[in-house]
Amino acid sequence: MEALSIVIQGPIETSECSIPVIMKRLRQMRVLFPLAEIILSTWCFTPNEEWLRQRQLKVMGIKVIQSPDPGPLECTDGSGKYRNNINRLLVSTQAGLAAVTRPLTIKMRSDCFLSGRAIIGLLNQFFADDMVLHRQHDYAVFSRQLITSSWVTRDARGSLPYLFHPGDIFIAGRTEDVRLYFSAPLATTAIFSPVTTSGMWCAWRYVPEQWLWVNAIFKQRGKWVFDGNFSTSSDLIERSERYFLSNFIVFNPRQLALHWPKYRSKYLCRGLFSTYNYRRWRYCYNQVFGTKRERLLGATFSVPIFIWRQGYRFRVRLLRNTTIRRIALCIFSHR
Repeated sequence: MEALSIVIQGPIETSECSIPVIMKRLRQMRVLFPLAEIILSTWCFTPNEEWLRQRQLKVMGIKVIQSPDPGPLECTDGSGKYRNNINRLLVSTQAGLAAVTRPLTIKMRSDCFLSGRAIIGLLNQFFADDMVLHRQHDYAVFSRQLITSSWVTRDARGSLPYLFHPGDIFIAGRTEDVRLYFSAPLATTAIFSPVTTSGMWCAWRYVPEQWLWVNAIFKQRGKWVFDGNFSTSSDLIERSERYFLSNFIVFNPRQLALHWPKYRSKYLCRGLFSTYNYRRWRYCYNQVFGTKRERLLGATFSVPIFIWRQGYRFRVRLLRNTTIRRIALCIFSHR
């Protein structure tokens, strides 16, 4: 697909993924998408990594963008140090997207990979001129909806009450829209604000996905729609949902042929019943835009949400204790 650019963003070597593994995945991407523009946007190579840029990546026809690593955003409270990689995400993603020359773009992380070409069919289906999904004008931010993965794409009515929280693991759509989604300014420590709401304790006023989305909305529509995780109401939940449904289409990883090994090893079942899958997105979309054919799915989904939410509320009570938070931070933080 000659109209397509693929931006692969992130480090080329981590504790979970070695350089040979990354190189194998990049070769696989080139075989799957021989006509696409492929861009690896990463950090400045160490001397031991420089040969990759000079030899293998050049042979594969992969453009390399190197940026200085801004490091994590770090803040502390009585329970310890919290890390947030939002500025790393912004620096390397914006640099990669600036080099894109094609009208359609996929942005994905370097620790993910595609094993098939399913996304080509979806791009052809949803970005053809005669295929325009219903949207609410007052909530439209992008020129067309973006395709995203169900991973960490929070349902505003799910078991964890994160609002204005689309996923950022995999994004595909018109290049201008992908650039807008990742156009937020660098964050400061002002986004650190440990808060407790019903069923949720969070160290951050905005987690990275929220920071991206509320800034994109502000840039396009000129209004700041969400004051952070200490804000919640039935009106905010509805607005969060309508903004999401008017701007995103959710697919399950299997539908995208998308793989994220870190999910199974680090995040499996975390946030259960708090994210959209394709069927849940389709149900909510039909409810908002007038087709009521899937009432049963919505009704059955509410039962596990209620049960799981009670567990999260109990967890919040525990996390109010500084010592318990310190232990949880050591066990569950994977930044």
